[in-house]
Amino acid sequence: MKQAAKLPDEFWAEAINTATYLTDRSPSSVLPRGKTPYEMWWGQKPSIAHVRIFGCLSYAFIPNKFR
Repeated sequence: MKQAAKLPDEFWAEAINTATYLTDRSPSSVLPRGKTPYEMWWGQKPSIAHVRIFGCLSYAFIPNKFR
């Protein structure tokens, strides 16, 4: 992921964390009926609506009252 996003080596830890996060939210053939590890632990399907492409440009939102 880090190489595909053309990021410097200092982002290797973030790439590992992201890969683990996505693996825990992906169906697994070793679990019953293709459930995810997240679903087995928490009892509900994980939401991945917040997931974006690794290495994409992003901005921090700061509310007007804190600017």
